[in-house]
Amino acid sequence: MEDEERKTLVLMEYAECGSLHDYLYCDGEQKPNFKYMHALEWMHQLAKGVAYLHAMKPRAVIHRDLKPANLLLTNEFRTLKIADFGTVTELATVMTGNIGTPSYMAPEVVHAKVYTEKSDVFSFGIVLWEVLAQKKPFYHLENREHFAILFQIGSGKHPILEDVKNYPDVQNLRYVIRSCWKMEPKKRPTMEHLAICLDDR
Repeated sequence: MEDEERKTLVLMEYAECGSLHDYLYCDGEQKPNFKYMHALEWMHQLAKGVAYLHAMKPRAVIHRDLKPANLLLTNEFRTLKIADFGTVTELATVMTGNIGTPSYMAPEVVHAKVYTEKSDVFSFGIVLWEVLAQKKPFYHLENREHFAILFQIGSGKHPILEDVKNYPDVQNLRYVIRSCWKMEPKKRPTMEHLAICLDDR
């Protein structure tokens, strides 16, 4: 067989609008208007996408690194797609390692305990807060080094919930975010439930 025939090619979709992170923190003049309904639609799409991963057959998978930098926008900023599956693992795997990005890492991951798909739910709650608050997680800390943020999360601390404001139905939005941040993973909602909640907004 020729060497050319042995090459493996990876075909990837081009996300022409860049990442959600770039959208949120771009200071350029070409940045589109940021609207409440955009935020909710993105988060609804994200919830549905992660719910799909958690329900995959024959084995569910966990993303383990949900954050705006791993969420891509297409279709004139209307469509959100999940990217960077380098940390994905099957739910059947026993997981105790510190996988992910500190600001979005669930407490059980910080403490290197066995964790489940509910770690993605915690990360989703941070992303939901970030999109609605339009601030970086833990911006209020004087020390934002990784170990300092991990200490905060491991101690049950989280971003300032009151930064989510000036929205219709803001109390219910805060309730959804708070439910994702429960220290006990089993008390957090499923991604399927979150998708339904955000579809009703």
